[in-house]
Amino acid sequence: MHRKQALWMSAVSGCVWAIIALAVSFLVSTPTLGLGLGRAVLGCAGGIIAAPLIGLLMGQVSRIFGYFEEVFLRVIVAGASLYVAMVLFIIASFLTQFVVLNVRLPANPWTSIFGGAAAAFELTCIVLWPLAYLNHTLISRLWVPPLPRSAVIS
Repeated sequence: MHRKQALWMSAVSGCVWAIIALAVSFLVSTPTLGLGLGRAVLGCAGGIIAAPLIGLLMGQVSRIFGYFEEVFLRVIVAGASLYVAMVLFIIASFLTQFVVLNVRLPANPWTSIFGGAAAAFELTCIVLWPLAYLNHTLISRLWVPPLPRSAVIS
C-alpha cells in the first residue's frame, strides 16, 4: 500500500514541479521577450507532459534519500536531483518543440539544455533547492513501511 502511495505522490509531485517550472519560465521570459502565458505553455509542453515520469524518477531518488543520515549529503542529493530534473524537463520541452511544433533545435542543443538548466538552477536555487529537500523528505517517509500495531509500544 505504501509503495503505491509513494508512487502516486511522486507523480503528483512531478506535476506540481511542472507548474513551478511553468511559472518560473513565464516570469523569466515575460520581461525580456514579452511572451504570454500561452507561449510559455507551448514552450514547456513537453516538460509538462513528461513531468509525472520525471516525478516518478525523482521519487526513486527519494527512496534512497531517507537512508542518508548526514544533512549535508541530503542537501547535495536534493540539489543534484533538482538539476537532473531540470535537464530532463528541458530535454522533453525541446523534443516536443522539434517533433510536434516543427521548431528548429538550437545549433548546439546540448549546450542550450545544460546551460539553460544551469541558468535556471542559479536563478532559483535559493527557493527551489529547499523545496526539493522538503519534497524528498516527505516522499522518502512514504517509502518506509509503517510499524505493525503489535510493535508499537503503548
